Amino acid sequence: MVARKKRVETGRGFTLIELLVVIAIIAVLIALLLPAVQAAREAARRSQCVNNLKQFGIALHNYHDTAGCIPMGAFDMTYGCQQWTFVSQLLPQLEQGTVYNAINFANIGGACASGGNEGQNTTAIRLSFSVLTCPSDLDRISTVEGRTNYAGNWGSKPWRYSSAPSGPFVTSNFNFGGVADGVSKPLTLAGMLDGTSNTAGISERVKGVGNGNALQLQMTNRDPNRPAATPFFVPQPDDQDTSPATYYAACKAVQPQTGELASNGIPGGMWSQMLMGNTCYNHVMTPNGNVCQYGRPDNNHPQGALTASSRHAGGVNVMMMDGSVRFIKDSITPQTWWAVGTHAGSEAISSDAL
Repeated sequence: MVARKKRVETGRGFTLIELLVVIAIIAVLIALLLPAVQAAREAARRSQCVNNLKQFGIALHNYHDTAGCIPMGAFDMTYGCQQWTFVSQLLPQLEQGTVYNAINFANIGGACASGGNEGQNTTAIRLSFSVLTCPSDLDRISTVEGRTNYAGNWGSKPWRYSSAPSGPFVTSNFNFGGVADGVSKPLTLAGMLDGTSNTAGISERVKGVGNGNALQLQMTNRDPNRPAATPFFVPQPDDQDTSPATYYAACKAVQPQTGELASNGIPGGMWSQMLMGNTCYNHVMTPNGNVCQYGRPDNNHPQGALTASSRHAGGVNVMMMDGSVRFIKDSITPQTWWAVGTHAGSEAISSDAL
């Protein structure tokens, strides 16, 4: 009998075309998935930012219950550089009582990194806290001091040292450049005649670039990101202490490609001191618009459009003075944004305007 060879069955493999099709399908799925993952991550970061501002709202109202007023925007400018911020005053209510107790608020030179007697406060002012920063923002500041993304509302005027302040956090016990701010004590919630739900309190502001403490800092490079942290120079307005309209028009007209850069102003450089507007913003420009500045009486105290800004698409998170947090769109009208920036301007704000 002749033995028959056993036939070995072999499986059919992928052809080159089939393999390429499979790879193409996987690439398409990845292309669809990555934006969804990024969107989910940004949603989580935005939720964290909202939560941070809610913590500020709780802290603010707890402070008010204890002290009978809201914190001053810049506490004690007697020594020029001792400008403790509202953030430093809220530390106990933000569960940072140990840090608060470690600060010597009577120290001449106080919050400043170059005041001469800052050594005893160095440890405290260099600490960073997650509640002070938005996870969506970039950090391009080169100093070691603790930063922040959250700034108090200093009103709707381009001159933040106004003789008739319109924002809730501008109140202070200083006399700056011979012009008293007209307020002998901090503001209370009852003193916000426009209503706490119609008054902006704390907003996001993207952190600046470089040395956040350097006086007379000259920005040599434009910030390529939008919104940009680089301020543009706009001459001092005639109506600096009344209406923001003139300065708004001048700042809005600046073209990023040709606009002259301002001399200083690095927002968020320190949460502890106010000298260069580290923890303040105003309502001259609508959210994520241009940042424009002028010096009065010198370039170490930037005035102008200290604009609210964020890395969230389409707007900024704002804590209103009632403690609620709203997402304010970039498309808000200037008139509504100016009205929200004042605490006793008697403006009428539609319920659907925000």
